[in-house]
Amino acid sequence: MTETTDRHGRVRRKRRRQILDAALAEFAEKGFQDANVSGIASRASVSQGTVYWYFESKQALFLELMADVFAQVVQPLEEVLGNTDLSPVERLRQAFRTSLALYRGDTEKFRLLLNLWSRPALFDTKAEEGLLLDRIYREQILPPLGRAIQEGIDAGEIAPIDPEALTVALAALVDGLMLYSLIWPEGPVSDERLEAILLHLLQPTP
Repeated sequence: MTETTDRHGRVRRKRRRQILDAALAEFAEKGFQDANVSGIASRASVSQGTVYWYFESKQALFLELMADVFAQVVQPLEEVLGNTDLSPVERLRQAFRTSLALYRGDTEKFRLLLNLWSRPALFDTKAEEGLLLDRIYREQILPPLGRAIQEGIDAGEIAPIDPEALTVALAALVDGLMLYSLIWPEGPVSDERLEAILLHLLQPTP
């Protein structure tokens, strides 16, 4: 690869990132329906033509932005859940804490995720949004969570109940806390109390 080609690649990546960041602000503020490419271009300080050069449509830009946001959210959780130096229960505890910190640390991203939940196409398994969300949960979110739960059951740290159902239930709990964190930034109850409930639910009966 020549120096010129490498430089052009860096410029393209920087411009793409610039447009995605502008799209995040536009979609989070206005929602998908009211957001428009001209607004995104203005926020990114580029022309509409430049936006369309990188993304063929508003829909395509929205989908890539969703994948990008989920990647930023999922990566730290995968790192915590994959840390085998910690016990399974400690991995789940740390993942829970990480989730709460993420939600409160960047509310703009999570307003965008809530915008996704409100789109009818999300519930159509043939629509691009539905396929994207299904893939992310099935491939990136549920498997590492499920592995930690199964290892905890095998080690006697977690009650020997249906691991698949527990995985889905805990994922739903964390998703619900995302909504709560936007309504109540400080939380209706303390994080410590929530964590205590989580551990109580996981612990095997004496």
